[in-house]
Amino acid sequence: MTVAGGVNFKRQKTPYRPSPAPSSVGSYYSSGDDAEAQRRKCRPRCTKCCAWTSLAIGAAALFALACSLVFYSFLVANVPRVFVKNLEVHSVTVGKDAKGDATLAADVTVVLNVTNANGKIWFVYGPLTADVALDGVNLARSEVAAFRQEARNTTAVAVRSRVEALEIEEADGDDLVSNSARRVLTLDVWLSGLVEYHVRERVVSGCPFKVMCQHAPQSVLDSGLGFECNVRMSPL
Repeated sequence: MTVAGGVNFKRQKTPYRPSPAPSSVGSYYSSGDDAEAQRRKCRPRCTKCCAWTSLAIGAAALFALACSLVFYSFLVANVPRVFVKNLEVHSVTVGKDAKGDATLAADVTVVLNVTNANGKIWFVYGPLTADVALDGVNLARSEVAAFRQEARNTTAVAVRSRVEALEIEEADGDDLVSNSARRVLTLDVWLSGLVEYHVRERVVSGCPFKVMCQHAPQSVLDSGLGFECNVRMSPL
């Protein structure tokens, strides 16, 4: 455009300035806030899920424990009853060794009646370890061979115990010989081992089994009454 007076005016072009790029820092914080918000939304659901899972596991464990206790109580309630039926003394003598000390030689047989009164359970015993004592004097340990007992059955179990040249106080040995001759001995018998329970088609093996017959008077055994023992499903 030309204006009088000789002055020229030219249109000035505005230089192009590109728009600033979005701030990466702002985007980072924006995305971080979104993720945190998402996690906060998920936390209640995760907490509920964990709580229900823990509750289910705890309930299953309690149910299994209750079933085990009920089944164990059933086994304990059906343990066989054991009675000392007879004590047969084959020989009891006291001698002296080369040093002049008193020694005992004894040979006895104890008969136990094992009664399974249950009509649905049968047992497999042993082998069982047997210990016998007369008037508090422990004889040699022996072993009872494994045996099977059917339902509603009474089984006679013979325990043989022998000892030779057992060192003993002379007075105790003399009392033992005298009490044996008068049949007034006091008998102790212990049996221990494992037993299998057979309940229909189910087998429960490895159950600890212990029989304790303590302070059984020979006079009671001779009368034919028998002496009941204490039976436990425990190794102790």
